[in-house]
Amino acid sequence: MYERMLDKNSMPTIEDLISHIGVCKGLFEHIDLFITNELNAEKKLGFSSDSNARGWGVGFKSKSKFFGTIIAEKDAFTVVMRLTDDQIKKAYEEVLPYAQECLNNYHRTSNGGWVQYRVLNTEQLDDVKKILRIRNI
Repeated sequence: MYERMLDKNSMPTIEDLISHIGVCKGLFEHIDLFITNELNAEKKLGFSSDSNARGWGVGFKSKSKFFGTIIAEKDAFTVVMRLTDDQIKKAYEEVLPYAQECLNNYHRTSNGGWVQYRVLNTEQLDDVKKILRIRNI
């Protein structure tokens, strides 16, 4: 369940990623447009080799700062995003319990950390967009 595309030596196309995401394809397409149009972020297909977020996906950056990746999973996707402590606190107040749990379980770094958020439905998509808006301020 939620298997990631882990063959580092076989670069997929964006169509391969979307096919792998399967039933959540529409949600992925929505977040992809959101990142491009609302956040004005650049995207790049790549392999994340971080031990906490390994697999093929789409990385995104804004104003030359990398701040996240959408990792393709079987019938799902996970958004991995870098947030400061203040951004985590602010987002916590605006999201549903599942998102709060993800914010509580972030991978700590100096002044914040990396949050992983698996998206399976519209409510989760709405919450991840709220978090990304806070991140992009």
